[in-house]
Amino acid sequence: MTREELITTPKRNARTVSEGSKSYLAQPRVKEFNKEIRKRVFNSSGVGRPYAFQNLEVTEKEVDDYFQLCSDKEVVPTITTLALWLGVNKDTIYAHANNSSSPFSDLFKNVISYCHSLIQNGAIDGKINPVTYFFISKNDYGMRDDKNIQISAQQGTNINTQETADALRKQIENETTPSATVISEE
Repeated sequence: MTREELITTPKRNARTVSEGSKSYLAQPRVKEFNKEIRKRVFNSSGVGRPYAFQNLEVTEKEVDDYFQLCSDKEVVPTITTLALWLGVNKDTIYAHANNSSSPFSDLFKNVISYCHSLIQNGAIDGKINPVTYFFISKNDYGMRDDKNIQISAQQGTNINTQETADALRKQIENETTPSATVISEE
């Protein structure tokens, strides 16, 4: 790639993303899906109610209705749009899933796993861009890229030497530095 191509690539990519977003939002199935979500969000009489969910059976039915809408409109379900559908913030769904005393804990744990499995399978099948999958997985499903390295010394040994620190630093760099292959686009 020439220097000029490198300089103009971000502009071209931004234009492509913008055009892709417009194209996606213009699809009839996406328009219908968004219309249904907006109708639920803005015409809901549940705004300000004291409890997020009436009971487990009603909430299971609302979740099922949401998944049916996604299926009918061929839209990938997400925790964010499910939360909108239910009239809550997505943090409420995670709070219930992480609270074992909540009657909704198992339901939302399964919902989260189900949504994650759909994008995971889409990425495996090549239907969802891996970068998109990584981003969503980190932000919505708690996945991380970090390594937790613990070092402990045997009794009677000294690991506080510069030689030991240098050896550990080198080992960590070798274990955590990803290898990358640059593919030229022509």
